[in-house]
Amino acid sequence: MHVINNIQGVIKFVGSGRNPQPLREEEIKKILGVEVEEEVTHEEIPFHVGQVVEVTSGPFTDFSGTVHEVYADKGKVKVEVSLFGRPTSVELDYTQLKGY
Repeated sequence: MHVINNIQGVIKFVGSGRNPQPLREEEIKKILGVEVEEEVTHEEIPFHVGQVVEVTSGPFTDFSGTVHEVYADKGKVKVEVSLFGRPTSVELDYTQLKGY
């Protein structure tokens, strides 16, 4: 550490504490531009196609509709609601819905 700190242009090590810490594997891959595979976890979406749901938050709060598609990978649900008397499909986060 003394040798590195005495190199002209080196001020000090970055980070907290006195001793340098090695980079994590993810940090090295990010610096080198290597694609990092992120661990994907899918939550269980408690709705199914044809189920009647109520929107609990967002611009369609208090609207009721029918589930038409479930996108488990995105955590989204496509719901058909009645807007001005016409069926309209909206894609909502499953946390914005409540089942009957």
